[in-house]
Amino acid sequence: MGARQVTCSPARGWRCTTKIAQLAGVLLLACCRATVSADLPGLAERPPLPWSVLVTGGAFVEPPTTLTDEPRRARTFADTGEALELEALAQVLARGRVFVRSQADAQSSEARARIATAMQPGEFQSVMESARLAGHDYLLVIERIDDGPIEALGVNGQWPITLATWLLVGIGAVIPDHTYESRASLRASLRDAQDGHSVQELLIGTGTVDLSLLERASVWGWVQSILIPPFWVGDDPPSVLAQVQPIARQRLMLGLAQRLKSVDVADRLVRNQPAAVEMQRVAGGLRLELVAQEAISFLRLRLDDRPFTGAAFDSFHRALLASRMPADRGLRYTAVLSFDARGERLQVLIQTTSGRTGSVTVELRGVR
Repeated sequence: MGARQVTCSPARGWRCTTKIAQLAGVLLLACCRATVSADLPGLAERPPLPWSVLVTGGAFVEPPTTLTDEPRRARTFADTGEALELEALAQVLARGRVFVRSQADAQSSEARARIATAMQPGEFQSVMESARLAGHDYLLVIERIDDGPIEALGVNGQWPITLATWLLVGIGAVIPDHTYESRASLRASLRDAQDGHSVQELLIGTGTVDLSLLERASVWGWVQSILIPPFWVGDDPPSVLAQVQPIARQRLMLGLAQRLKSVDVADRLVRNQPAAVEMQRVAGGLRLELVAQEAISFLRLRLDDRPFTGAAFDSFHRALLASRMPADRGLRYTAVLSFDARGERLQVLIQTTSGRTGSVTVELRGVR
């Protein structure tokens, strides 16, 4: 009996090719790293913190100070003077609805650099005055970037998928199978616009980044991947830097936004205020209720970008101070501000009889 001849029909060959292509497609879609972006929708769903903030200072790169650091290791922001654009950071805070209002300082980089390194409130008195005149409650002072090397953490758990795609379809270079971590960090502080004292210190890191051979290697690395699995191919440091730097930049901005809107920071800001403020819409205006830790000497209002004055405010102010009643947490004040409550935000500035001051800015569309 003659040997049986095995043939592969065109239909069978097409099915084989299709299955391999489908397998490769599924693996690639399941394992490829998504583009890093400002993941802000979830953050923006929560109500903004009731304050207006001026973002000042700058993410100026601090040179390394340790003598033991290896000079040949690529630093994340070594080629930049100011790693983050202040306007871009303010936009991230605005898109995430971190505060009722976030505005970038328009001063020159030289002026902002002096603010970034200032240690005492008296050293940035002028920017505090400008912030108060513009209706801001706090200064978010970006102090510096502590730069650091990009650490290669080695092959991660994606290497079996890289190997499978390399064996099946001859490629595996698009699977992010190597992990890196930038040692750069962002330092900032949140300061009261009334007296300049620091309310919250902030330190933000970048986290780890997974890169594929396509992102971390040179053309020679691609050639090597023809013969050996991609996860065994060495790195091209300039390529790694070019990939990690923008990701680190975005993560620092997003990380700062998330940290500012965290529960503990919100609680710290609330406890920094001399009084808790509640608003409710009523017929003909707004009902304000304040629970103060001590007696209030006066109160000022600012509707959007202009002070709220006139007979309506004077009547409200007298009624508010006269309404003082004991409360569980201090003293309660209640009065109705009679006006057509149109506008985006209302700032309430309070001073107590001991001279303690504080302010909140409420988004009027959120008042019911």
